[in-house]
Amino acid sequence: MHRCHLINARHVETAKNYKITLSDSSQIPVPRSSFPEVKKRLTAAIEAEHS
Repeated sequence: MHRCHLINARHVETAKNYKITLSDSSQIPVPRSSFPEVKKRLTAAIEAEHS
């Protein structure tokens, strides 16, 4: 995922293997160097939504 992508965390199904899979089955590649930060932010967004 590059900075040109905006993702709604509500539509994220999985974030693994350096890819984000959305609810419509589309996949967005994420660079290895960015993946830990992207996953951390998605997790925080999902947890905040469920609080």
